[in-house]
Amino acid sequence: VSFADLRGFSRISNTLPADKLIVFLNKYFGAMTSAVEAHGGEVLKFIGDEVMAIFPYETPEEAADAARRALMAARETTEKINEINALKTCGETPQMSVGIALHAGDVFFGNVGGENRLDFTVIGPVVNLAARIAELAKDLNVEVLVSDTIAEIMGCRSGLYGQYQVKGFDDPVSVYSPSLAAAGSDKWCPDSTVLRDLDAN
Repeated sequence: VSFADLRGFSRISNTLPADKLIVFLNKYFGAMTSAVEAHGGEVLKFIGDEVMAIFPYETPEEAADAARRALMAARETTEKINEINALKTCGETPQMSVGIALHAGDVFFGNVGGENRLDFTVIGPVVNLAARIAELAKDLNVEVLVSDTIAEIMGCRSGLYGQYQVKGFDDPVSVYSPSLAAAGSDKWCPDSTVLRDLDAN
């Protein structure tokens, strides 16, 4: 599960004229959606300024591939947002800044809603924690944070950012800030990071 959350959106939405706000959001949603779809994911929801996407898997082998693709999509999203900021394609709108969280596990999915309106979605503790980690990424001013589950799937626990208490969960959660430069390869832990870990031990 991938959750993306724009930084400072409440202030932006309170101050930006409606026409410019629509341009701003469409650029952001476009960057996120194209990156997710390019790497085999599916965007399920736009919730205000949040984007929820999934990269489904069923086996351990598929999990490793899904984690790799999700991280590649996160990297591509940040690259696209940096390009938007650099080219000022939003005209007079503010700079974009995003926090992206990745978590994995079993989810419940199906159509939920009322008698006259149904919406396909995924729900469960995994989704809830992904959303909380996205909030944490925004608060910590980190572009991408992944859960301990993702770190285990990737076989790399370097880049530990710390343990934090998040709303709705009793135990602190460990989060990692992976090297996006390694996202396109099978080598998740850069040599320099591995050596630093060995030196620390």
